[in-house]
Amino acid sequence: MDFNPFLIHLIMKKLILISLFSIATAISHNAFSRNNASEQGFSNTNQLVLSSSQVNEMSQRVKAIRRMDKRHLSLAQKAELKNELTTMQSKVSKSGPIFYFTLGALVAAIAIIILLL
Repeated sequence: MDFNPFLIHLIMKKLILISLFSIATAISHNAFSRNNASEQGFSNTNQLVLSSSQVNEMSQRVKAIRRMDKRHLSLAQKAELKNELTTMQSKVSKSGPIFYFTLGALVAAIAIIILLL
């Protein structure tokens, strides 16, 4: 039985491509979703939707806090600023799902590019 090396190369290329894609999809699927609780049967009732004006206000406040000279503030004032920033950060993180481009997907994309060249 004589196998054509070109045909074997094409079959292996497609097999590797499909397996890398499926592995990357399995690894990255819902890996960093912040709404995992709702998918596991827990209700996510504290979902918050921020308007663009609220986001702009928060952004301006964060910029103002960063520009402040904090050397002359008391410990209580610094703690108050820290609590304010933490509250804003929690509001933003609860505002909706965030999807990340994972390392697995990046490796798969690079492998696909290399295989197709």
